[in-house]
Amino acid sequence: MSILASSYHEGPLLDKYNNLLISHERYRAMFDNIPLAYMSMNENAAIIDFNNAFSELTGYSCEEVYMKPFSFFLYDKKDIEYHVNVTFPRFKRNGFARNQPWKLKHKSGREIYVIVHGNVRYDTDGRFIQTHCLIVDVTEQRLAREECQRAESKAQLILDVISERVTFHDREHHVLWANKNARSNAAPECMPTQQPCVNELDSCDKCPVNRVFKNHQAAFGEVQNQGRLLQVSAYPVLEENGELSGVVQVARDITEQRDLEHELLRLSTSERRRIGSDLHDGVGQELTGLSFLASAMANQLQSRSDPLSELAGKIVETVGRARQRMYNVLQGLSHVPEGPDGLTRALALLQQSVQELYGVACTFHQPQSVLISDEVISAHLFNIASEAVSNAMKYSQCSQLRIALEQKGHWLLLEVQDNGCGIADVSQRRGAMGLKIMQYRATMMGGELKIATGAQGTCISCEVPLTTASQNGENHEP
Repeated sequence: MSILASSYHEGPLLDKYNNLLISHERYRAMFDNIPLAYMSMNENAAIIDFNNAFSELTGYSCEEVYMKPFSFFLYDKKDIEYHVNVTFPRFKRNGFARNQPWKLKHKSGREIYVIVHGNVRYDTDGRFIQTHCLIVDVTEQRLAREECQRAESKAQLILDVISERVTFHDREHHVLWANKNARSNAAPECMPTQQPCVNELDSCDKCPVNRVFKNHQAAFGEVQNQGRLLQVSAYPVLEENGELSGVVQVARDITEQRDLEHELLRLSTSERRRIGSDLHDGVGQELTGLSFLASAMANQLQSRSDPLSELAGKIVETVGRARQRMYNVLQGLSHVPEGPDGLTRALALLQQSVQELYGVACTFHQPQSVLISDEVISAHLFNIASEAVSNAMKYSQCSQLRIALEQKGHWLLLEVQDNGCGIADVSQRRGAMGLKIMQYRATMMGGELKIATGAQGTCISCEVPLTTASQNGENHEP
């Protein structure tokens, strides 16, 4: 009876044992063949269990791995000391480890970069049994990141040696990257991820970077930065799907260049005025005297009915033409009269000449007195007005023309408006030489040229900032 009972109980128990064995073998087969490396350590940090992926990761056979301390696989001596004295004692104490980076040594000697995640298994009394650790191979990612960093370092070195200030703005307009010149010239709070732009203009609409963010097209302009004048070029950086990922800004310091251009123009204007004055006071007076003498001689010869009176009359006419040509040259040498009100007088003369030469109704509007001591600004504004008038007479077929000069605080506004047919394609006309010259003159003054056109005509305006010195000749800032 007891033998039968024993046989009865041994049958089901054996089946359960066999099923458990089969289940364990299946688990072990799956465990050994998963691509994620696994290893388990005892309380002395010796490896007591591992799968095939760990063996393949390190290049050692199963016999070589078993009971080896984990420190055997570490690459650096400092890492070994840190593992023995810090990370493993803390691991056993806390019961878990997350995102722990290590550099392992492959059997061939090459470096392996891994991230370790682990948990500790304790018995019911809280005593340490073993660890269970998963190891993620991040060598490829690490090498790719290092290669990317090397490429960025090379780009940084290249961009750091150029004289322009180069910055990259992300979608939120923050400066994410800047070369050496941009960093050295920026306020400390502006780098690397704070301010969206470097200008000190009254309106952000004038900032080329902001214009690129709005229309996703390259933009150019000039901005002020800490008393320096920068020529800014801003370019969109587009992703494959066409979305804007950021803006690259290249800024070149043109302060000295612009000051030199301003001084050369001032010297040129002064020299032209001096030559005009010399011609007027020298050659002009001589021609005037010669005209009087020729007229007196012609009158005397004519009173005596002398045959030479006809020749004397031709001499008088020739001297008169010479005087007129000289005065035309003088007018070309110095468009703007001397004095703070020189621009006002020059524009008034321009208005009169339009009516006399073209027969077009032309008005000059100036609501209040405008006094400008800077002869360079006066010369630029007059030439812009003269070019705008010339374009209107050539192309607009207008019957009315209005020239206006107005000062609003520290800004000066010049407008030339006609009632003609307008400009069909402003973008193409901006490439015309006359408009390019006007744009250049406005830029030289730190101003802005605008063209508004339509069926009712065209208005060309130039807005220029005026310092106190340019208004009254004093040498101080506004």
